[in-house]
Amino acid sequence: MNYQKVLNLEEKDLKGYWVSKYEIQFSDTSGLEQLKTWVKGADLEIGTTKPSGLYTIYVNGIKKIEHQNLDTPYVMKGLKSSKIYDICVYSETNSRMVGSEKRKW
Repeated sequence: MNYQKVLNLEEKDLKGYWVSKYEIQFSDTSGLEQLKTWVKGADLEIGTTKPSGLYTIYVNGIKKIEHQNLDTPYVMKGLKSSKIYDICVYSETNSRMVGSEKRKW
């Protein structure tokens, strides 16, 4: 079955990563920009492996901040224990999703 025809994707340029069955993992040395998060106490620092330009950060599907420079990580303060946070970073400069990650405290 030709899924491109069924989904009407033949004439569209869809940017981002497409995964069908297996999850893709990149290494830090792959050269591709990737989402990076660090836990520091009750705070979460959000950045990328190769920051350049401006980003929009979503938390649990809600836009948290836009036009954010990630040369220094963005810090989310006062996270609640035992709650799952779904983090997604979108590059405004490159018009593509950098990555997403679920973190639990």
